[in-house]
Amino acid sequence: MTALSRRTWLVLLGAWFLNAGCSSSVEPENFLSLFVGVRVDSTTFQSDGYVLLELVPTDQTGETFVSETWEIVGTLDEPSHVLVATDTQWVQPADPRPVGAAILIDDSGSMLNTDPDLERAVAARLFARQFLAPNPQNRVALADFGWPTDSSTTGFAQTRILQEFTGDVDQFDSGAALIEAIKGGGTHLYESALEVARWTNSTLSSTYRRMLVVVTDGAPSDSDQRYRDQLFAEAAAQDMRILAVGIGPASDQSEQSRDSAVAVVRELATETGGVYSGTTSSAQLVPVLTALANVSTRSQLLVLLQLNPPPPPGTTLSGTVTITGLRGTASARWTAISP
Repeated sequence: MTALSRRTWLVLLGAWFLNAGCSSSVEPENFLSLFVGVRVDSTTFQSDGYVLLELVPTDQTGETFVSETWEIVGTLDEPSHVLVATDTQWVQPADPRPVGAAILIDDSGSMLNTDPDLERAVAARLFARQFLAPNPQNRVALADFGWPTDSSTTGFAQTRILQEFTGDVDQFDSGAALIEAIKGGGTHLYESALEVARWTNSTLSSTYRRMLVVVTDGAPSDSDQRYRDQLFAEAAAQDMRILAVGIGPASDQSEQSRDSAVAVVRELATETGGVYSGTTSSAQLVPVLTALANVSTRSQLLVLLQLNPPPPPGTTLSGTVTITGLRGTASARWTAISP
């Protein structure tokens, strides 16, 4: 099978499930969870039906267990007539290049209800610590949107830069202390994300891999489609991945879930080869962002699936992958469009 580039990713989804087969020696805080991603290369898919899944097993604290021994089974729900076989699995070492991650926090008015205890600030601090630890050259920045325009940082229309790129966790914590929603603030998601992406490009050297972490509870209120299109074009030009975390209406795991909001936030990931993760509540932001920091900087478990026959281009593919090991069992759904 030929090498699959990062830009061929169709979707990367995060799913969280309590351990269904935990042995008595495993403590409750080690309940197993799973992130799953999909890479599909058009040539190898159409010739051999290969789909490459990227798996990151974690516990509820966000610690990863990629290098442990796992039994992996993949199933395909759609299309139902296609057979799927689980092929080889291997561990992909972490990319040694430094990474720069900008965290963009939704501080619009709705967050007063969605995250009244400011769990997003705690989660951002823990993300920074996990993210900076593997490589002293890694850098993390913090920004928010949702405040009145006159509160924005000079040079930005919808964004406050709370902390420029830094490797110092104390500096980052000072910026995180400024996270706070304001009543009536709008969700200028696309415009702010575009501003942060362009700022990242002008700030970080070309030696850095780039990531944008977005935490939001709603669909954008900026109606100009050009911001969306320009955001995805800017991300493609930089090879920037967006790690999108939905809470409340923007989460497919929430009781307040709205399909339209989920679709918008998930698209941030699918269009950039990134990660989408929905949370059941704001309290889950801490383990989710901790796990995403590990996804960004550490090794990953890859497993090859083979679909027979390969569905024609444009077919919606959806399935489930289940891993079983000493820590128990976890499952996660994946979806993609055949190239």
